[in-house]
Amino acid sequence: YGALRHWRKAYPDSSTAALAQADFLMGFAWRARGTEYADKVSKKAWALLRDRLQEGKAALGQVKQRDPAFYTASIKYLNATGGGDEEVEALALESQNRFPKDSELYSRLGYYYTPRWHGQHGVLLELARKLAAHEPKNAVYTLLALATFKYDKATIFEEGYPSHLPWGKVKAGLADLERLAMLDQDLIEKIGGMADAKHDQQMIAWARKRSR
Repeated sequence: YGALRHWRKAYPDSSTAALAQADFLMGFAWRARGTEYADKVSKKAWALLRDRLQEGKAALGQVKQRDPAFYTASIKYLNATGGGDEEVEALALESQNRFPKDSELYSRLGYYYTPRWHGQHGVLLELARKLAAHEPKNAVYTLLALATFKYDKATIFEEGYPSHLPWGKVKAGLADLERLAMLDQDLIEKIGGMADAKHDQQMIAWARKRSR
């Protein structure tokens, strides 16, 4: 960590250095907390977690050149420190406007809005509607579903699930993914996995046809 601090001191205006420091401190903070259940974590560990997250967030605030990594890191910090949905939405819309084909944004949003963290009924769906008004259009639903499905599988397509996304919208997003040349083999395989969980034979066939 000393080397990172030296880098920051030598190049105080470097956005790359600031992002690197913020990224390191996120992992460093959770390492201090450990993997124990909350009631088993010591006061010292909680204090280290808090202090390192605060230091990392401060480094993030000094980033001057906002690239895709800045936005995903910012949402990651808001997830860890309890930021509000309005701030996350503002970051998401700004990032999407500047980098519409950055799929990592949707991965981070999907994780943020799982019930384990900040997922509440209808919130993710409403954000998806706002994001889908701009590029990459309906592909937003597909990319968010892929991220959320990773943690909660087919339950995300059930209307009672807090982070519910309609399967029909997820399927409709495939046309936009293809139009924008955002589909790759990894995405196709994951979409096939969702189709399998939904027992959607048409979509299973679609994924198989496009797989190598």
